Amino acid sequence: MVRRQGAFWILGIAWWAGAVLVASRAWANAPLHIDLYGNLSKGCRTEPLPVSLESLRHRWTTLETEDPNFPTQGPDTYRGVYLDGLLEEFGVAPDAQITLLAEDQYLVAMPRSRFAEMKAFLAFERGGKPIPPMTGGPIKIVFPRDSRADFSAYLWYVKAIWVGDACGGSLEVRDAAGRAHPYTFPTSKKKLIFKRIPTAVPKGYREGWASPPTFSQVSGLWLRDVLGGHPSGAYAVEFIPYVGKSLHLPWKLAERLPILIVNGCNGQPVPVAFGGPLWVLLPTAEYGELAQWVGETSALFFLKAVRLHP
Repeated sequence: MVRRQGAFWILGIAWWAGAVLVASRAWANAPLHIDLYGNLSKGCRTEPLPVSLESLRHRWTTLETEDPNFPTQGPDTYRGVYLDGLLEEFGVAPDAQITLLAEDQYLVAMPRSRFAEMKAFLAFERGGKPIPPMTGGPIKIVFPRDSRADFSAYLWYVKAIWVGDACGGSLEVRDAAGRAHPYTFPTSKKKLIFKRIPTAVPKGYREGWASPPTFSQVSGLWLRDVLGGHPSGAYAVEFIPYVGKSLHLPWKLAERLPILIVNGCNGQPVPVAFGGPLWVLLPTAEYGELAQWVGETSALFFLKAVRLHP
């Protein structure tokens, strides 16, 4: 199974092999829904607004097309809804920036008008049957054959839609006793940490965005400062993203490492299209002991919450 980003093919086997085996047992009967976030009619929404595809039955239609990432399948009839129709249901502005997020943290980001022009289609059936995870289901994005969409714009395992460039810069923090509170980053630059790093962004397809520079200056706060120093009773810390798997670390390890919660890049808030509004910078190159927990991963994108476990 492959994804392509620009001129390069990106192999997704590591995530796919584990996730598909688990998901394939439940996909056929699971309720189909997508979570909406971002700048909706009532302001910035950082808690999910679940949208059931069953509730959009009046917009269901079919599309005869194929996914070029699976050329041996050939064309077939897909059932689903046009993405633009779903966005219309929720009053999304025609010029709004839309970022589609997949379970494996791959993304597709374009203006709504461009998705409409290309007739992006949220499909949940192929040939009258639910789409299995092994071919990108249960929900995937396909396009009409005459759309000339880039192969990388075909999105599998669709989980969420984020409306707008960035909002929701606060972080949910839950202590070892289970108490939750929002943490808001200081507005004064004097209180932030700045680091120059090789630019890190999630894999994906972005249209209408400038290519990121080779190096970037990120800003944020150390994890231990976000958590108030040295909280008692903590055994492990969990980093919870909006989509994808959480990351767990022993607290004794995490509290002594320079783990940065990033809320800015090159003087601007981090757009969701580049992993924001918050993400975690892990010092894997400097601290080899992290490898057994995160491998070579240096970033966890789309951070929603941090939770301490007793």
